[in-house]
Amino acid sequence: MNQLSYSKQFEKDFRRAKFEQMKWSNEEEVIRINRNRREDWYSKYELNFSEGFDMTLRKTVFGEYVDTFNWQQEQDSYLNENKLLITNYQMKHFTSKEKEKFEKNNMLFDDSLDLLIDTINKREIVEDGWLKRSLEGVRLLNFYVKRIDYGLKSFVNLQVLILVGNNIRDIEGCNLPRCLVFLELYNNFIQSIQNLVKKVPKSLLHLGLGRNRLNDGATRERRKQNQLPAGFEPAPPKF
Repeated sequence: MNQLSYSKQFEKDFRRAKFEQMKWSNEEEVIRINRNRREDWYSKYELNFSEGFDMTLRKTVFGEYVDTFNWQQEQDSYLNENKLLITNYQMKHFTSKEKEKFEKNNMLFDDSLDLLIDTINKREIVEDGWLKRSLEGVRLLNFYVKRIDYGLKSFVNLQVLILVGNNIRDIEGCNLPRCLVFLELYNNFIQSIQNLVKKVPKSLLHLGLGRNRLNDGATRERRKQNQLPAGFEPAPPKF
């Protein structure tokens, strides 16, 4: 029996057949059809992680409290405690539409209100730098982030980072917090992980790269060099 000779064309045909036979969910179908359109739109923006985080943080419940956003106010515990009473009152009287908007604006991290209350109990001033140093998990979804800049290093206790549906093309491992455990980069435009694995945090257990533009050769090469762990845990820790 003749052995099937391997060729790049065979691999290409195999991948096409597999792709065409794949069953897509409604959500994935939207992503698949609009991916090129999204790439064209996102290419107009040059946003780094620090900028994206600050823009998103301003929309959260923390926006009215963080010192850098409210520099014109005389920050102290008395002011923040009174502002918190107002926040709680407003939330109790939210309409369903307002509640939905609040939840959407506060996806940056879990239990935003509880985290705010805990912060106010511990700190007289809600300092931007202290907040970033304290966070263990950040979720920045469907934004325009293209670069993971050095500012991410200030999140020294960050263990979970979810950057799904952004504009990331490349990522440098040296800019990641050293205690990072879970990194999800689903549905970006990453073509190579060479810069990522050079100085990837040793604590990393999960690296999600689904729906990117990697090829198998790049991944195999990293494994040969023992720069990429053989397997990652798929389930994120709660944060």
